[in-house]
Amino acid sequence: MHSTLVIAPNKFFIDSLAHLIGKQRELQLLSAGEFLPGMVERISECAPDIVVLIPAWHDTQFQVTRAIHEASSSTKILMIGMEDDPAIFLKAARAGAVGYLLKEASSEQIVTAISHLTREAFLCPEHLLRTLFDFAARHPELGPSTNANNWHDLTHRENQLLSLVSEGLTNKEIAGRLNLSEHTVKNHMHSILRKTGARTRVGLTHQHRSQHV
Repeated sequence: MHSTLVIAPNKFFIDSLAHLIGKQRELQLLSAGEFLPGMVERISECAPDIVVLIPAWHDTQFQVTRAIHEASSSTKILMIGMEDDPAIFLKAARAGAVGYLLKEASSEQIVTAISHLTREAFLCPEHLLRTLFDFAARHPELGPSTNANNWHDLTHRENQLLSLVSEGLTNKEIAGRLNLSEHTVKNHMHSILRKTGARTRVGLTHQHRSQHV
């Protein structure tokens, strides 16, 4: 089961999408509603597999998208109802979105996209892929190592987990200590390993200790 959270301003649309998601055997709907204060903190706690998001019309910099991505970088963000504009698409991708659907997408197409993201890492209209290639061509200095060893990018929760890992606690023990599910802890651990560039828990512990010597 892949946990899914829907954030959108239109109640009719939310109810329709929630109904369709509820019919999918591989998807578990955590909640569906408009963006409210405290939503990012909740996402950090539950670390859903996928967040389906219609950004507020005035959020031209996709601050909510970026906040969600920073709070739970293992969560895949699917942005829907979007413009067919390469510049806007690129802003969304840089904010942390891995899925991008245009305004004309139906509820059924959105559910199909959610299912696709449970298996793949990225989804967007094919003609917009050229934007990513053009961006990479203009910025050859960007590479796989760009995000490596970014200890300063760890969230407060990730730093909490890191301290407990360094004490030798297992995921189950950490979950009990922080009152989280093991699934949530596992998602956070995946994010920590990716950000720090560590490959194993042992390597992560060694790197963490060296940061504080």
